[in-house]
Amino acid sequence: MGDLDDSFTQLLGHQPTDTEKQNLYRARDTLNLKPTDAVWRLLMVLEHYETLLRADSSTHRGSHSGGDQGRPSNRGSGGQGGA
Repeated sequence: MGDLDDSFTQLLGHQPTDTEKQNLYRARDTLNLKPTDAVWRLLMVLEHYETLLRADSSTHRGSHSGGDQGRPSNRGSGGQGGA
């Protein structure tokens, strides 16, 4: 395992996926970060949360059918309060 894998596993409890690695390396190179920079570990956490959010949104996207279900509608009121 490389430094990235070791740090990611130590911090988050699993090895990074290929996509996570690519995103992290791109950010590292763009920001010229060193392995000892505190921002490097912060980026790992943010990348992990992005992965979780993507997985969660794709799960919800498939199960959500109505768009506005459960929200009150203003249709027919014309934006005017009262009768």
